Amino acid sequence: MDDASRPIGIWRPAEVEGEAAFVRPEPGPFGDHWSDRRVIFRRCRREKRLCLLGESTAAGYLLAPHLTPARALGARLGRRWDVVDLARTNERLDGLAATAEAALQLDPDLLVVFTGNNCNLLETPSWSPYLPSGPARRRYAEALARGGILGPAQGAARELRTKIETTFARLAALRLPVVVVAPEVNLADWESPQPAPLLPGDGVRRWYGRLDAAREALAAGDPNAARHAAAALLELDGGACPTGFRLLSSAAVAAGDLERARTAARAEVDSCRYAHMAVLAAPQATATVQELLREGARRHRFGLVDLPEILGRAERLPGRRWFYDYCHLTPEGIDLAMTAVARAVQDGVEPGGLPLSDRHRAAAELGAAVHGAHRGARGEIVRHWCRRAVATSPAAAGALLDLVRARAAPVPAVLTRAQIENPWLTPQQGWRWEAYDAEVVAAAIDVLGQAEVGPLLGPPRVEPWTPLDRFYPEAMEAEGVPPRALLRSPWPWTDYALVAQGPVEIEVVARLPEGSAPGEFGVSHGGKVLTRRELDPAWRPVRAVVPARPGLSRLTLDWPLPAHAGQGALERAVARLRKGLEADVHPVFGEVFSARIV
Repeated sequence: MDDASRPIGIWRPAEVEGEAAFVRPEPGPFGDHWSDRRVIFRRCRREKRLCLLGESTAAGYLLAPHLTPARALGARLGRRWDVVDLARTNERLDGLAATAEAALQLDPDLLVVFTGNNCNLLETPSWSPYLPSGPARRRYAEALARGGILGPAQGAARELRTKIETTFARLAALRLPVVVVAPEVNLADWESPQPAPLLPGDGVRRWYGRLDAAREALAAGDPNAARHAAAALLELDGGACPTGFRLLSSAAVAAGDLERARTAARAEVDSCRYAHMAVLAAPQATATVQELLREGARRHRFGLVDLPEILGRAERLPGRRWFYDYCHLTPEGIDLAMTAVARAVQDGVEPGGLPLSDRHRAAAELGAAVHGAHRGARGEIVRHWCRRAVATSPAAAGALLDLVRARAAPVPAVLTRAQIENPWLTPQQGWRWEAYDAEVVAAAIDVLGQAEVGPLLGPPRVEPWTPLDRFYPEAMEAEGVPPRALLRSPWPWTDYALVAQGPVEIEVVARLPEGSAPGEFGVSHGGKVLTRRELDPAWRPVRAVVPARPGLSRLTLDWPLPAHAGQGALERAVARLRKGLEADVHPVFGEVFSARIV
């Protein structure tokens, strides 16, 4: 290997069997973000070579290494082609361009670029009121003062356009044929609920009233009433919040209007912007990103595989047939996408596809339940993937029970015998998770039965139902953001998981945010109110006896709605941000210091 050689992603220059090559290190115990190809020889041993670059969807997340887009593409192209998988989970645009530039050492005939899902959340991190950067906060404040809640998102969109254009210019400078794959996302099944932002006057109180009305109408089978309530909700927030668009989509589905449902679901994705996000959202390519990819392909005369158009012809509201979660493809989705890419590369494609064992398919389905729950999936969709996994391979039931054992243990899951000895689930299927995983445990009970799961639930405990029901910087490890010792609720309710063997007394130490007027706070269990009392901004212990049956159940803390969030709250947020201080652009309904069994 000559001295001028440089790494290509994780692969390092080396000499193998007397030939120049690039070799990847062995993955660590928790894996890494790259494909498992051990050696890439500099000299191609087939007639042609292409490199596939992209993010987790391109890497085959949840199915890799058993089935990936690169392997599916290779099968469709045939033995003449060497398909080099350079996709990387969590890839960003600058990293993708750098990998493409380094890949010139492989003398590829073609690049396939499959990206876009990470753009909305990962490419403009400085457009956040929570970023611990004084200049970034001051810039955010000016955009907020000029354009309201949508102002920072407009600034982020301009920055993103520049990044995509710069990336495409770097790809064009390589003077290679490029095929761009514009990604599609799950429009049918994936919801992106976000709470109301700060609204003038009593707008927050009215917003949640419309939210309740829309949900009640959907539950009662009245899509017309749901549509009117959702429209009123969107009028209040100005379309800055995705929640109303999902309600519109659900109402249209209930009315049998899939075209209107598709339009509303697309608007939901487009309105879930990092710049005004309160709770953690999932990576999904917005319509803006999809159009920027199309524009870039046209400008530089790249080939284009337009998955929104292709999937739209197959199903007007694409969902779990094609997607495991918000954007990661099922085997059927991968085959559809890579067949289209193969046709863009050459005339004619090889018939058939790659085989996938029941075990590996079931592991991906179980991973869809676990990973989906870790990104906000609730209820039926989590149960669906658990049921599918067990139906595909009955041995998946044992893996699901092992996961319950690991979550119930008093140590991190990675230290439990259940994980160490389990051959099914890997870090990409969600093992590295510190919370109780109540949504998955509840799904396991529904699918496998209380008799199977109940004895594994562990000692009595009270824990947040999901760590995601808090402001996103506090639900994840964010560099420069110290962890909080309390839970701040961005919703007027907070759900806790209760594991008990019978009736217990619980104590919640809570308060309302500073500056709040006193209001009524309640604790509910199974839809029944256990206690109500007045709270104010001082810490108060609230106790209640829970007539819990043995097993897992849900406790809900109900916070008072503010009489007025008001324009004043937004102006105070702007004033703090101008000083370089952190500020909330959504109401904080309540704060919990502790919740425990006494």
